[in-house]
This record gives sequence, C-alpha cells and structure tokens, in this order.
Amino acid sequence: MSEVVIHPVSKAAASRSHLNPERFEELYRQSIESPEEFWAEQAGELIYWHEPWKTVIDGDFTKAETRWFSGARLNGQHLCNLFYTIVEANSNYYGLLPGPQN
Repeated sequence: MSEVVIHPVSKAAASRSHLNPERFEELYRQSIESPEEFWAEQAGELIYWHEPWKTVIDGDFTKAETRWFSGARLNGQHLCNLFYTIVEANSNYYGLLPGPQN
C-alpha cells in the first residue's frame, strides 16, 4: 500500500494564493451542485476562447460519453504564448525555467 505524504503549504506561499480553505470549499460545492454553471464560469475567466461554446456539457456521464464546451474554438498559439509568459514570470518561484535567483 502506498504511503500518503502531506506537504504543508508555507506561510509565504499561502500569502500569495488566491485560494483559501473557505474559497476552496465554496468552489468545490458549486462544482458538485451546479457543474455547468461552475465550469462555464471557470472557463470564461481562465481561458481565452476564439469562439465561445454553445453548451458546456453534452452527453451521458453514466455511459462515459461526454463532450465539453461544444461549438467552442480555442486559439492554440495565444494559449501557448500566455502559458510561456506566466511560466517565465514565475520561473524563480516554480523553478521551471533558469533565471536570476533574486
């Protein structure tokens, strides 16, 4: 059996987080109680859509047949550039890219 290791969040990391335990519980509850509303809100805030979706979720979960964000189109180049910009800006914290260690 695997051992579960819990790594506590440092105070410094927690102070930079946009998510506290209360907000996490609120988001989790919304994702369970109103999944279409929750995912539409998250996708609308966090992803740039070249064309918006017509429906958030299509299909049948019991048959494992689902389609997410039907009718939507993403701009892959825009998303890659955005991701690289975020990684580069946080490279010293995350250790993903080499850079000055200020």
